[in-house]
Amino acid sequence: MNATNTQLVLVEERYDGRVALLILNRPDATNAIDDDMALAIEAAVATITASPRIEAVVLTGAGRIFCSGGDVGVFKAALDSGDDGELARLLDRLATRIHGALEALVNAGPLLIAAVNGPATGAGLGFVCACDFAYAKPSATLRPGFSKLGLSPDTGTTQFLPRIVGARKALELLIRGDAITPEAATQLDIYNEVIEADDAAFIDVVLERVKPLIASGRAACENAAADPDDDGAGTERSAGSRAGFAGRTGGQPAGDRAVEEGAGPLAAGGFSAARGSGAASNRSGRGRCR
Repeated sequence: MNATNTQLVLVEERYDGRVALLILNRPDATNAIDDDMALAIEAAVATITASPRIEAVVLTGAGRIFCSGGDVGVFKAALDSGDDGELARLLDRLATRIHGALEALVNAGPLLIAAVNGPATGAGLGFVCACDFAYAKPSATLRPGFSKLGLSPDTGTTQFLPRIVGARKALELLIRGDAITPEAATQLDIYNEVIEADDAAFIDVVLERVKPLIASGRAACENAAADPDDDGAGTERSAGSRAGFAGRTGGQPAGDRAVEEGAGPLAAGGFSAARGSGAASNRSGRGRCR
């Protein structure tokens, strides 16, 4: 696999092609996810999963933000279009593409490593939790943000977060929706380590941390995989995101209300659905390996 550039997502080779660096590359928009970004993520994941040489994938963001979740500006435009169904169709497209890409990446075999270069919100938190290991800069605050907007968590969050912190703590974090500092995220085992490094050196330091794990990581993940019929993002998708975004708050679609208030991740739905989805799996640990 040669280095590829879809502009919105970069894929670079490291360690003679054994490691793929997947970079969300929309820094001027805080690496927020719109239609074009979702398509670029899909294409990058397809490139990565087609290569049998890759033993690890490092996911990071360009600029000072890891990923701020769904693109609120695009959501507002859809809401203001005058077409009552436009926002729901947009959310469905984004959720379908992102969840499909995440499922493919999680099930492909290589170790997944989050190099969290800055704050991660909504879908960004889901990406972090889906990875087997996560290393962060001191600025990398996490924010679920779903419940305060009347939305159900998405991007695998209801599946992967409980495996890391336990079901009760995950439920508390998701209901409260408060920011999680890097120090707290490390104590909760969401982050393996907070790394003091400048922007240029951060990825290299992360790669040095995980180099000893790469050689045996792929086999370890494959051997440790359990309950293959329950893929985290797929269960969540069927419970919430692909269910027509049926959550309602005061007679108004929850997603519409959230966009009017100025923010919104990728999916809408009742929080009880998210709780049920998160409890669907008893597998422990971060992602697939821990």
